[in-house]
Amino acid sequence: MGSVHSLQGNEPLKKEEVKYVKTIAYYVQDLKHLPRGMTKVLDHLYLGNWQDATDVEKLREVGITHIINTVDEGEKNTSTKKDFYGPDIEYMGFNSQDDEHYEIMKHFEDVHKFIENAKASGGKCLIHCMAGINRSGCLATAHVMLDQNIGPITAARFVYEKRGVLLSNNGFIERLVKFAVDRDLLYFDKDNILPLYGNH
Repeated sequence: MGSVHSLQGNEPLKKEEVKYVKTIAYYVQDLKHLPRGMTKVLDHLYLGNWQDATDVEKLREVGITHIINTVDEGEKNTSTKKDFYGPDIEYMGFNSQDDEHYEIMKHFEDVHKFIENAKASGGKCLIHCMAGINRSGCLATAHVMLDQNIGPITAARFVYEKRGVLLSNNGFIERLVKFAVDRDLLYFDKDNILPLYGNH
């Protein structure tokens, strides 16, 4: 995977952290299956693409009460805005880039709070980007880590098994690992590093 660096504060990943990045990348590198509509990740959290977000009939059928649009500006067919959904759905929108240098985790605190509000009210939140793989996939995986109190390898595999495809952006995988370090969640996966990358 070459040189692995965290661009947040320009701090390189530590050697031990790189093992986690490589392990996650290994597990999610292949397409398991194409997503069939939005994916139920947790009872209160769904992951999808822009088409899922515009299928209002399906949103109502599933019971979606909250929507997070991570591609709110400047991308074709994704600028749904609050008015698109009307008063029955809470809406949060911002723009982000599917680029390995993009600091996707700068959006996490607001995203996590919004998802937690959906959960607390007995609602269901759909988070989406263009394809439901990288931008929304990364933020959804980070939420799963906190919600389930698990490490980044376990969380990524959990979401990947449900979605079928996840995190082709290695920069976002690095940010998930750094996030796990910051939240003291990395040690949960200390025994889940693949042997070819070394357990110790």
